Amino acid sequence: PVVVLGVALVIAPKFEMINWVGMAALGSAVFAALSYICIRKITHAVPAHVVVLYFSVFGMILSFPFMLMDFQWPIGSEWLTLVCIAGVSVAAQLLMTAAYRYDTAGRVAMAGSVGPIFAGAWDALIWDQYPGWSKILGAGLIIAALIELHRSNRQRAIVGG
Repeated sequence: PVVVLGVALVIAPKFEMINWVGMAALGSAVFAALSYICIRKITHAVPAHVVVLYFSVFGMILSFPFMLMDFQWPIGSEWLTLVCIAGVSVAAQLLMTAAYRYDTAGRVAMAGSVGPIFAGAWDALIWDQYPGWSKILGAGLIIAALIELHRSNRQRAIVGG
């Protein structure tokens, strides 16, 4: 709950109206959570590269109809940018999938909560946009919760081991 509050403070969603984009984001979060649990269950039996392959193929199939709505071919240096994004994404997905083999799904997924903090840091460095008090408070809550999670799991391992 503390991490969710922290992420909410960092993202600062607007609740003026419910729209399809927000509902799609919520649905995406639910399916992501379910996929994290499934990945954790199968990582001991299925190699990470196979999981990533199926995950990518399934994602392509689901997103294909939406791509057709406003498709445009990349031009010039956009191709290189897309290839780099794809390479980094595959590497990150392989590493994340491998991480599920060695730790609990909740803990690995929770580590992804630092994403908004990195986004805010890049925002400040690249675009000279600095966070307000709510974003700083949210980042602090996320970091504090992750430190507490690590500390409690470590203590449990010492007591149980």
